Amino acid sequence: TDGEVKLILDQFSITNSKDAPIVHEKGTVQILLKENTENKVVDRRSAKEDTDSGAEKSGSKTDDTNASTDFDAAIYSEGDLLLGGQGSLNVEGGYEDGIHSKSALTMESGTYEITASHHGLNGKKTLTVKDGTYGITTVEDALHSKGDVSVENGKLTILAGDDALHADQTLTVKNGTIDIQKSNEGLEGITVNVEGGDISIQSSDDGINGAGESEDGSAVDISVNISGGKVKIVPGGDGIDSNGNLNVSGGTIVVDGPSDGGNAPIDYDGTATITGGTVLASGNSGMFQGFDENSSTQSSIIDYLDQNAKAGESITIT
Repeated sequence: TDGEVKLILDQFSITNSKDAPIVHEKGTVQILLKENTENKVVDRRSAKEDTDSGAEKSGSKTDDTNASTDFDAAIYSEGDLLLGGQGSLNVEGGYEDGIHSKSALTMESGTYEITASHHGLNGKKTLTVKDGTYGITTVEDALHSKGDVSVENGKLTILAGDDALHADQTLTVKNGTIDIQKSNEGLEGITVNVEGGDISIQSSDDGINGAGESEDGSAVDISVNISGGKVKIVPGGDGIDSNGNLNVSGGTIVVDGPSDGGNAPIDYDGTATITGGTVLASGNSGMFQGFDENSSTQSSIIDYLDQNAKAGESITIT
């Protein structure tokens, strides 16, 4: 469809094995889930391979200039896309993404179960989760944007093959409950802001990672900033890793691990400053870094054990 569209799903189900089930090419679209309804959108195309190209792709359109648009999601929009309502929606993104907007993607409310062979929710310019309940299982990122990602509220349960929440620019968590049960990296962006919420992260690599680069190769200011909320991280790599600065001014942060000496509970390339909040970080001391005494206004204690402590053992600081 083209133009401004409002699509109300009322016990709606669609399955397509040849094209993207829902495509919106121009303008803006709202998809609203009618209260107490169960809806389903299934893309049964085979998972996209890196060698796929041009008009030969399943679910693509070739325009007058022979440029091909790949409709790479179960729900795909070239313009702004908003989903909301008081019903539920099951999305299966067999080809690539679950829900993809090439502009701004806004998830306002509703209950969602999303599986995808690539990203679950993908907003190219911005991705905003205002509220709702989400179960997301993906091969790549659960939430992804080449711009900014913002989680304002809601409940998210995530099993991701790559990053759980990824922004090429700024990632902000304002509130909500985020349970990351599997990920390569939990939260990632050039700037990562945690302002509130209850966040639990299981990661095979870094739990929170401040990293990235500009498209033109110019220098970027990388930072991880935690000013509120509760964060628990069980990492395989670094607990919190900033390729720039780390700033903690509030919140409660617990890092349990890592166990190998090639990673650290806290790792940064710039300066780590603490002016508020509570941080408890444990793990291997091989690459451990503490907070900077000159820039911090809050004191911290580092205790190095001469051997591993057993579960249930008490450590007393006097």
